[in-house]
Amino acid sequence: MSDLLNFPTVTLKSFNRDKNGGEAAFVSTFPKSIGDHMGWNGFPPGATSVKLEGELAARNMKLTPKDGPLSKWTTTFEINLVHSFEAFRLESEGTRGKGHRIELRFKVGFADTEGCRYLEEYMTNAGQAKASLEISYTKQAEQTSLVDADGVTLDEERRQATLVDD
Repeated sequence: MSDLLNFPTVTLKSFNRDKNGGEAAFVSTFPKSIGDHMGWNGFPPGATSVKLEGELAARNMKLTPKDGPLSKWTTTFEINLVHSFEAFRLESEGTRGKGHRIELRFKVGFADTEGCRYLEEYMTNAGQAKASLEISYTKQAEQTSLVDADGVTLDEERRQATLVDD
C-alpha cells in the first residue's frame, strides 16, 4: 500500500537525464504538514539555509498546474526517489528586511524512459506555472535498536567502543 505526500505549491525548475535515468528539480513552499510528515522540526533561528535529512522511496508522481486552463497538462509517471531536501530563508519581496518566506528545494529521481518527454511537454505548455505535486511512496519501516544476547543494545556497544579511555 502506498502513502501520499502532497506539496500544495511547487514549480518545476529543471530536469535532466543520463543513461541511468533522470532527475527533476522542484521548488516548493514549506508547509508545516510536510515538515511534520518528514520529521523536520522547523527552521533553526538565524540560519539562512539548511540541508534536511530524509528521502522517500517513491512510486509515482502527479504534477498538476494550478491555473485552471493549464490543468489539462497534468502529468503522471513513475518515479523512484525523492531526495536532496534543502530549505532556504528568503526575504519576502517588498518587505525591506521585515518579512521572509521559507523555500523548500528537492529532487525527484526517475528511471521511466518517458519521464523527460512528459516533463518537456509539461514545461513547454505550462512553463513555470505554480502547480501541486502528489507523491505516492512506500513508507519504510522504522528501525529499532537491536539487542544482543546480554541485553545490551548495539547502539550502546557503539557508544562504548568510541569512548576515550582515561
